[in-house]
Formats: sequence, structure tokens, C-alpha cells
Amino acid sequence: MYYLSAFLILGLLIFIHELGHFLAAKSCKMPVEVFAIGFGKTIFSWKRKETTYKLNILPLGGYVSINGENDASIEGGFLKQAWYKRLLVLSAGIIFNILFTIIIFFILFSTYGLPEKGIQVMSVLPQTKTVQYLKTGDLLIKINDELVTADGPATMQKIKTASEKNSFINLTILRDKEAEKLVKVPFTDINGKKVLGIEYSPTLIFSKRNMSIGKIISTPFKETKDNARDMLKGLKSLFVKASPTEKISDKVSGPVGIVKITGQIAKTSFPLLMYWMAMLSLNLGIMNALPIPALDGGQMFFLMLEMIVGEKRWNKKIVTYLNFGFLCLLFGFMIIISVSDVRHLFIK
Repeated sequence: MYYLSAFLILGLLIFIHELGHFLAAKSCKMPVEVFAIGFGKTIFSWKRKETTYKLNILPLGGYVSINGENDASIEGGFLKQAWYKRLLVLSAGIIFNILFTIIIFFILFSTYGLPEKGIQVMSVLPQTKTVQYLKTGDLLIKINDELVTADGPATMQKIKTASEKNSFINLTILRDKEAEKLVKVPFTDINGKKVLGIEYSPTLIFSKRNMSIGKIISTPFKETKDNARDMLKGLKSLFVKASPTEKISDKVSGPVGIVKITGQIAKTSFPLLMYWMAMLSLNLGIMNALPIPALDGGQMFFLMLEMIVGEKRWNKKIVTYLNFGFLCLLFGFMIIISVSDVRHLFIK
């Protein structure tokens, strides 16, 4: 049941992306031949006016086929359209995914509260003094007036630094999603080391303690911007090896891995599932915006080049070959990542 919800979410995000292309093409009076969700064998289809709508067996993407995409001789076709209309159609899928992210965040935050990212206490060692001040479920907001992020190593370093300077640590906590509370927690001496004695994990909760109309409206935009920035940093890190044996397939997840993670989140919390869906939508938009042939960003890049060098000097056959070649490479990469995902399902 939980994994079925994962497939439904992925299908919805693909539908939103392709709907953007479809509606933009229709608004520009372009002849849309096919609107398809998935690849491979068609499960069922129907035709309305000039467009055939398809649901295919492999939920790995989708496509909108516009007449005249590869043939400039077709009157009224895609390549005969003004450059700004083509740019609108190419970018519409990305725009729809980003807008969908903002809409999900708005619904989520206005219903369940604003997001609180930080460190959640998972357990407290019973032999420490900390048990008198902290309990499982507390969210650490500040350590000695410094904001805590969902970065475990950074939090560990702050606690270690505090233990070297004092016999206690000032913690600002959020308990039961209510008001912040400042507690002065003494360290416990165990085997000659001053320890706090907690196990913690990065987490995300939703709290209504500081909600206002202004924050409900602004936070979805801020959350989208911040997560987009982090995703771009993550893309950059794919090409930086932490060790000689590290592989890109160890850093990213394919469709199998995403379905597994989505299914696990669906078991824990519906608000977290909504947040994760928004993140997937944003990720889909950003990935498609990359200037890589076969992706929307690559098509937009080629369109800009065409505008610079002039349509008459532009060889559309070369672009077609590049798109096909990179499409094969992307499918190959997806297969490799999916094989890695399946291997991690059985090898821990």
C-alpha cells in the first residue's frame, strides 16, 4: 500500500510536468499529437480531437509530442513557431514543477504549521545528568545561542567545544511542538570525558507556534529557494569524490531508490510525505532545467544558440542526433542507478 502511494506520487509529478508542456503548446495553437505518461508498451489510450492520450507501462517519465518538432517544413508545426513560443513550451514543464512545489508547501504549512529543521533527541543515557533536563522527542533549536541546523557533525562539534570550555551547556529546545524552552544542562563525567549523553538525528517537524499570515505566504517561497540552492550544491558534489573508490551511483538514487524512500516516509507521517513530494517536484524541475541535450534545459540552450547564429546556419539534424545520443546515455545511467538501488535493497 505504501509503495503504491510512491508510484502514485511519481506519476502525479510526471503528469504535472507534462501538463505544463501540453497547456503551453495548446495556448500557442501548436498541434499536439501525443500526451503520454510513462514509456514502453501502452496500457490504454484514447483520442480526442488531434491528440492521443496514453498511459504506458514504465512510469519513468512522460512526453508531449508536438507535430513538426523535427521537421521545419510542416506549416504550423513546432519549428515554424516564433522563438518565444517555443521557449515557453520548453520551459513550461519546469515552471509547473516549481509552482507545484510552492503550492504543496503553502497547503502543508497553512494546515500543519511552519517547518522546524533541527536535531531531535532520540534517546538519553540513563546514567547521565541529562535525563533530568531532556527527553526523547525534544528538538534542539540552539546550542549556546547558536542556531542548530540539521547537520549532525556540526552539532557534535558545538557540543564538544562547549564541553571543553564549561561544565554545562545551554540548550534551547522545542518540546511537544510548543514554546521554546531554555535549559542549562550539566555535562556528566564518564571515563574522564565530559559528555551530554544523547543520541540524536536530523529531523523536520511542523509547528504552529510562530504562525502568521505573512509567514504562511512567504515561507513556501523561501523553502523552495533554500532547497533549490541545496540541490544545486548537491549536484556539484556529485563530481567531487570523497574517496578514490566512491562512485556516483553511491550518491544518487534512481526510480527504485526513490520509490523505497517514498514508501518508508509514507509509513511515518503524512506531512513529511507532502514535504517529500514537494522536494521531488522541485528536484524534477531543476534536473530538467540542466543544459543537457534531451532535457528541457538542453533544448532551451539550443534554442538560444539558434537565435545567436541564425536559423539558416543552424543544423537541426545535428541537434536531433545529439538529443537521441544523450537520451540513450540518460537511460543507460538510469539503468545503472536502478541496478545499484536494487543491490542496496538486498545487500546492507
